[in-house]
Parts: sequence; C-alpha cells; structure tokens
Amino acid sequence: MNNKILNQTSCCDRNSKSDDCCCDSSNNNCCVTDTITIDTCKEKTACPICGYSSEQVGSITVKHLVKKEKMEDNIDENHLLCMNEECEVAYFTET
Repeated sequence: MNNKILNQTSCCDRNSKSDDCCCDSSNNNCCVTDTITIDTCKEKTACPICGYSSEQVGSITVKHLVKKEKMEDNIDENHLLCMNEECEVAYFTET
C-alpha cells in the first residue's frame, strides 16, 4: 500500500517575523506541527473469471446498464467492473 505523508508547516518555520505568525508569549505550543498519513492506493480486487484488476462502480451504474432480468437481489452491494475488455464478465460483486 502506498501512503502519502503531509507535513503541515508551522508559521514559525517560515524564518520570517511576519505579523501573521500565530506564536506569542501566551501560546507556548503554537508551533507544534502534526504529520498526516493518507492512504493513496487501494488494493485492487481481481476479477473472479480472468484475474485482471477491477474498478469499483456505483450501484446506480449497474442499475442503468444491466438488463432487469439479469439484476440480482443484492443490487446495493459494492459492484466492480472488470478492466479486461476481452473478459466475458463486465460487472461483479465481491463474495
């Protein structure tokens, strides 16, 4: 999994004495910065037929593109689209 780390720069790290600095004598911890880690890569689910990676699609997409007689009772589950153009399966759900 890939992560992106964001470091918030403190106003005190600017090496300038500007008026917009938040630090003053009454706020001793104003220059403490936090690090935020964001997951930037979701694990892909493989198509159960061909093994290619898939992309998650909304149930509204499936409702509009799949014939009613092919719809399942679990229409509100997470649906995935196989990214292999030659695969016999287009949409599937995780089991």
